[in-house]
Amino acid sequence: MVAMLKVTEPGMAANDTASGEVTRLSVPITPALIKQLARQGASESDRYIQDSEVSGFKLLRRRGPGRPRLVFQFIGRVKGAGKVLKVTIGPAYGRGAVTLAKARAEALRHSEACREGRNRVAEQKERNAAVAAAAHQSGNRAQWTIQYAFDDLLRYRHELGQTVEKMKLRPATQVVYARCIRNTGALAKRPVMDVTKAEIHDALMRIPTMAERAKVRRVLSLTIGHAFDRLNIEDKANPVSKLARGVFAAPKARETYLSESKVGPWVLAVRGVTNARDERLAFTAGNLALTLLLFGMRYNEAAMMEWGWFDDDESAFTIPAAIVKTKEPRTLPVTPWFARILTVQRETCARLQEQRGVYPRHVFPGRGQGERMKDIRAVMDAAGCQTHFPKPQAGGAPSFRPHDLRRTFATHFAAQVSDGSRLKWILGHTAKDITERYIRPEPEQMRRDLERYQGWLEMQAAWASDATAQQYAAEDAERARRNEAGYPWPVPGAAQA
Repeated sequence: MVAMLKVTEPGMAANDTASGEVTRLSVPITPALIKQLARQGASESDRYIQDSEVSGFKLLRRRGPGRPRLVFQFIGRVKGAGKVLKVTIGPAYGRGAVTLAKARAEALRHSEACREGRNRVAEQKERNAAVAAAAHQSGNRAQWTIQYAFDDLLRYRHELGQTVEKMKLRPATQVVYARCIRNTGALAKRPVMDVTKAEIHDALMRIPTMAERAKVRRVLSLTIGHAFDRLNIEDKANPVSKLARGVFAAPKARETYLSESKVGPWVLAVRGVTNARDERLAFTAGNLALTLLLFGMRYNEAAMMEWGWFDDDESAFTIPAAIVKTKEPRTLPVTPWFARILTVQRETCARLQEQRGVYPRHVFPGRGQGERMKDIRAVMDAAGCQTHFPKPQAGGAPSFRPHDLRRTFATHFAAQVSDGSRLKWILGHTAKDITERYIRPEPEQMRRDLERYQGWLEMQAAWASDATAQQYAAEDAERARRNEAGYPWPVPGAAQA
């Protein structure tokens, strides 16, 4: 056990606590420790945990109600400067969290710089100021085309990401942004200062799809805004902001799902799916579709399922973090229905082993050796199962998408299970509001809910009616008794004798 100490961090009395004292532990910071602190309740004071491996690397557990906010920080003194350097590396838990390895490496770089008498934060600010000063010269403004501004944006975010982890662009995001700039065509070679609203409008209208058009609009706005900041341009508005938002808005999110009346027929159709070319492939695709509906998994999570994910007794399986979108592993139980699907798939894999000589590692093997099931839409369309889905828009052709089954699962699971707190974990979401987007209003469920509420309301009215009738009967009896005794019945508002 490590003793808890009351210490005063230099330079932090005015920033973190009113008394100038914070609680600090000196232990190795581990992922298990971070999860343990995240589950604890509110703290009365800020709590610093000093890492025993890297000097100055700390885990701050901020005080306040609700779930504590855990943040990686570096606090050290710059040699020869007499100044305390305090750098927030990033969140340690939840959405946008920085991994422990990256945070410790960043703290180590700050620690080495402090021992050498350097302030990495001040150095970064000086570099940014130098670039802005050079770009501000009139002779350099002409070279700031949209493509040049975009390249500078990537360099700037990369350098800034060395200090602030959340500012770094992921490689996949950089690829999408670069594609958006290429889609602008000749507009990318135009100087930022000369680009007009009409030119941007024409370039966007040449893009065929609304979704891609909305992405290009966002990237152009970000790129031109970055160029204006670097050139210190304050007297000119971003031309992208002048465009009509409705014309280039992103399309409405897809809301297709199986209603309550269509779930049963769809399941029966999937069970009877056939394909003259490859009966085994069609049957495997049907089992994969049923698995999506049973657990509400993302398509890749189910299609890439391997036999090695299961426990020894096959009572549960764990989806690895590398497969999950949120990069957090998720363990789900094996239900009786899914156990029957696994039995059938084991028989299928055994037959494939006889043909190919190798036992497939995927639960739902694809056409080639060692491949997983790539796409189930073609097989489902051939069986006519897509007709059980509603049309996405008036006059449009019906369509089948595996993600529609995820919405179907979320909608009916929330209706059938009274305690919906576990739905977020089953779907693998990091926030409850994301889960709520998948739950669609089911007409039959709303009808039953309204009937239940209106029945309760009618019962309340009946009880009130019975109470009123009893009150009237009591008043009539009292009036008769007074009349027989010769006492007048009191008139409302009149003085009583």
